[in-house]
Amino acid sequence: VNQRLMEVNRHLEDKLKQRNEEVRRLQVQLVELQRTLEDTQTQLSERESQVLKLEYRLEQELACRRETSTKEQEHARALLRASARQVSFRQQNLKRIQLL
Repeated sequence: VNQRLMEVNRHLEDKLKQRNEEVRRLQVQLVELQRTLEDTQTQLSERESQVLKLEYRLEQELACRRETSTKEQEHARALLRASARQVSFRQQNLKRIQLL
């Protein structure tokens, strides 16, 4: 009976050691996974920041292009108005010359 108890005790000790080893291994794995998670979160945060900066730059670029396009259109209209005034002025001069 005593020997049997010793064997059961040894067996239980072995099982306890195995479980303790497994717990230690899992703890190390958990720490590694937490580090990986933190690294991934940091990378994600950096990427989000980069995306926000790029979106801002894109908006600035688009605003600049819209402004440039508007100014070009205004300039083209001004040139057309000036050209129309010149044509009108020439026509008026031709009429005056014909009247003389």
